[in-house]
Amino acid sequence: MERIQDAHERHTECAWRHRRKGNGAAMMQNEKREQIQALIDEKINPVLESHMGGMEMRDYQDGVLTVRFTGTCGGCYAAEDTLENVVKEVFRREMPEIREVLLDNSVDEDMMAFARSLMRGGGR
Repeated sequence: MERIQDAHERHTECAWRHRRKGNGAAMMQNEKREQIQALIDEKINPVLESHMGGMEMRDYQDGVLTVRFTGTCGGCYAAEDTLENVVKEVFRREMPEIREVLLDNSVDEDMMAFARSLMRGGGR
């Protein structure tokens, strides 16, 4: 009986360590997201705000960051240049662990709803 109890305690200890390790990875991911958001808020958005635009993080996983431009930057002809020369440069310098920055060009759902209301004549 004592062996069973010892085995159970070892199993419980192992499971606790495994869960803790998994939570550590989630915590690291959250810390990375917070670092990314801080860079967006402090270094990127002030530049884009001078053009009545901004940028938001859409996703971050395994060194790949997906962002979306907002405001006038969202439809700007120079969005790709801004991504290359401003956004990627900031992340290369500040967070080299980000291997790739992708631009999400999807249309915001609020914008789609507004466009639909205009088409139905509700925007007047």
